[in-house]
Amino acid sequence: MNPNEKLEIHNSLLLGISSPWSVESVELNVTTKRVDIEVVYDEKEMVECSDCGKSCPRKDHTEKRTWRHLDTMQFQTLIHARIPRVQCKDHGVKNANVPWSEPYSRFMLLFVKFAINIIKACVLCLMQRIF
Repeated sequence: MNPNEKLEIHNSLLLGISSPWSVESVELNVTTKRVDIEVVYDEKEMVECSDCGKSCPRKDHTEKRTWRHLDTMQFQTLIHARIPRVQCKDHGVKNANVPWSEPYSRFMLLFVKFAINIIKACVLCLMQRIF
């Protein structure tokens, strides 16, 4: 196993993604202090309809989307992927759900949870000053 394969497996584990999703590449840019992680869906796999959960054939995929993740050692971390679109008999063409984000969100679930905790802490500090 070459070092890049190890890095991709390592990042798949850190992101909590598993088959049919996998990390295809990880790019580190020290100048911009950014980590870009490319995630792909196995094209041989069927895709679940986001409305009914049935396994359906993959029609195509969306344009590449980007999600903000928590920083990696002070480096901004971005996840990039093309979401598979399913051809469901009952619901037509639908985007598949991704395991790391809510539909239409541009942020990873862990990033959203972190932001909510920061807001809660700020409100608590403000309340303590008032009372």
